[in-house]
Amino acid sequence: MEIEQVQRTRARIARIAERHEQALQGFWIEERATFGQYGPNDPGDHVTTTCTCVLSFLDVRAGTLPLFLKKRKTDLLNRLLSVPWKSETLPENNPYTAPLVLTTVLKLADHSVLDESRPREAVQSLLANLQDSESGAISMPGYPPSGFLTYWTVRALGDAVKHYSQGLWQAAGDEVNATEKGIDLAARWAEEEAYRHIAYYHANDLDRYDALQLGYALSIVDLVRARDGSDPDRVLITKGLEVLFGSQLANGLWPKAVPLFHYLDAGSVYPFAFETLTCVMRLGLRETAEQSSLPVELFEPHVPGLLRTLIWAETHEITHGGLRGWRSNNVLPGPLPQAWATAMVLSFVRGLEVLFQRIAQEGLLEEFGATRFQQRSGVKTPATWTALADAVTPIVGGGTTTVKKLLFDHLLLPHLANTTADPKQEKKAWSVILFGPPGTGKTKIAEEIAGSLGWPLVTIDTSDFLAQGVDKMAHQARLLFRKLEQLREVVVFIDEVEEFVRVRTDCDRQSRLTTTGMLTLLQRFRSNKRAILILATNHFEAFDPAITRPGRFDLMVLLKPPSIDAKCDIWRQRRSKCSAKVVDTEIRAIKSIGTLVERFTFDEWTAFMDRYQDQWGEKGANTKELTKVLQETAGGLTIDKDEWRRWARHKSAVR
Repeated sequence: MEIEQVQRTRARIARIAERHEQALQGFWIEERATFGQYGPNDPGDHVTTTCTCVLSFLDVRAGTLPLFLKKRKTDLLNRLLSVPWKSETLPENNPYTAPLVLTTVLKLADHSVLDESRPREAVQSLLANLQDSESGAISMPGYPPSGFLTYWTVRALGDAVKHYSQGLWQAAGDEVNATEKGIDLAARWAEEEAYRHIAYYHANDLDRYDALQLGYALSIVDLVRARDGSDPDRVLITKGLEVLFGSQLANGLWPKAVPLFHYLDAGSVYPFAFETLTCVMRLGLRETAEQSSLPVELFEPHVPGLLRTLIWAETHEITHGGLRGWRSNNVLPGPLPQAWATAMVLSFVRGLEVLFQRIAQEGLLEEFGATRFQQRSGVKTPATWTALADAVTPIVGGGTTTVKKLLFDHLLLPHLANTTADPKQEKKAWSVILFGPPGTGKTKIAEEIAGSLGWPLVTIDTSDFLAQGVDKMAHQARLLFRKLEQLREVVVFIDEVEEFVRVRTDCDRQSRLTTTGMLTLLQRFRSNKRAILILATNHFEAFDPAITRPGRFDLMVLLKPPSIDAKCDIWRQRRSKCSAKVVDTEIRAIKSIGTLVERFTFDEWTAFMDRYQDQWGEKGANTKELTKVLQETAGGLTIDKDEWRRWARHKSAVR
């Protein structure tokens, strides 16, 4: 899809997604901390409806509870733990209700809830269902194996094992090993079931082919593979999606599937296509950076089918009595929207929102020629997150720190600690100015930040702003930022930015307008809190004062050449084959003229060590000879004495 078409589609999706909280709040029963099927006056405990509504907020990437649920989170959890886990005429802990409620409870709880009686009984019941099944599939009495019921059982038990691994299931014993075996058995059944329905479709055996069963089978296989740390099965998913969307109806849905079960009074219960699609759209989704583009590869061929489903959502919304939402096509037509159906449509829309954001992101990253990084493994600390030599920097307000520690504490650590869903994200730094003399590694620092986070790096320079000529620079800047604002979890590095944010009192009208416009664009980008923005300059004094005011940038980091101590460490590493006496003599000589040595950039220091090694070898020079060589070399350094004194007046700042 062309980027303009992607943006138009995203706008359509956003018009529905932005009503998520408002739509479901209409069904919320405040005094009972639950959701009503048809609104706040609905009697009874609709436990599966409540769980479906809650999961519609939590079961998406970076999902969080809306404010009206956050305030009642404890009451909501306690109510779910106190009411019977049953639906209508089904028994308690049945394989329809129990896994859905258990999944929701485990999403809400941050303590060992599995040691309480009701969740523990649910785990035991679900595990017994798996153990009693020879194939690994779950079904209701009298009904064939159900992908829907098996999917939710696997999800719930998998979440229970995850809680155990986090120390939140103290009383677990043999249940964990049995659960692991049951999940593996279900995954084998699901893989066979997926291929079975692919074969039914190609054999034109439409009496036995069930599109929604295929969707759940694919979802189970990938859910278990993701849980085990395995890559997605591209062959199975690709073929399965081809068949699934190949059997889609013109209205964007699918033929009614085999019923899951029936209520004595209400009749048969069928999967709602939006329930299935919400699970299917998680296929291939992994948190690792190197696999972030995979869902786009899988789903981009089927965008027309997804958009047909979106059209159904756009054209079947119901408004009645102050409620706004949807009604399942598997029940009799009526005027009232249903809470659970509304939640499922919105879950699909939120998943579609994530997919199209990824489609837009992949297209833009390719357009910008982004550099991609795989997140580095291992524990990161202020000293180890990058191998670059460190430098001391003074801080506004007093004291000093190092560049590596400053960036780690205020930029990297908050982002590494959690995703952008972190409720304390307002404390994360999202914008940085790197300033200092030439040759101090601003570009390399940006690359190290991106590499440590595992985020792509987009580099913008002066030529990008001048692509349409000087007279259209402001227009080009707006176009660039309109695209950059669509990126998430990306480091955007703008080099030599001083030309576009010059002091407005010292420039002509055109430059003043450019600065004013750029300040607006930079502020808007920062306020989105979706990507990290890094500006780099060698001419910080040319910046308009407005850009350094509190609220504009989170960090301003003065980059100077590596400290004397860092240079001495580099020297010791390079001269490791020399005797300790020789190296100690050289280090004393280096420290004796510290101010001069400080002016060497990393590259200049490396080049000097190369020349020294070639000339003096392992025997080394005496103090006088080394001092003389250093002084002679200083005449050609990038940073002369005046430049060094000028930068000595500057300090880093945390806003």
